[in-house]
Amino acid sequence: RFRFFSKLATKVVKEMGELESAHLNEADGADLLRKEIEKRYTPISTEGANPVQSLFFMGQDGVFAKRFVTESTDVASVIARFFTRVGELAALVDAHDPLKENSSFAREMGTRYPIMQGPMANISDNADFADTVFREG
Repeated sequence: RFRFFSKLATKVVKEMGELESAHLNEADGADLLRKEIEKRYTPISTEGANPVQSLFFMGQDGVFAKRFVTESTDVASVIARFFTRVGELAALVDAHDPLKENSSFAREMGTRYPIMQGPMANISDNADFADTVFREG
């Protein structure tokens, strides 16, 4: 129910697993577990904290952290590389968008736009509409 970062196979992870199992079917089980997490939670900036036996809250993107720091470890570089990569991926979507006018898929289908009518066409459309779609692509 709760996600947090901790080293695997440590005492704190074992204890939290046991607590979760013990309170799983209780009406207030989630609240009890949350309170236990709060007791054991350690802000990452805590001086002298034992990181092996502590829980650290982390966003869902924490799983990507190792990859982001493979080339550089300063935050500014990691953030810059992240936004560069997002821009590269967005450019790929723009360059290869199959629904764009005259896309390679549209040209392959012999149409201006690669949009086809589905099985409801015979119910909602008439011959004039179908002819217009055919002529206009």
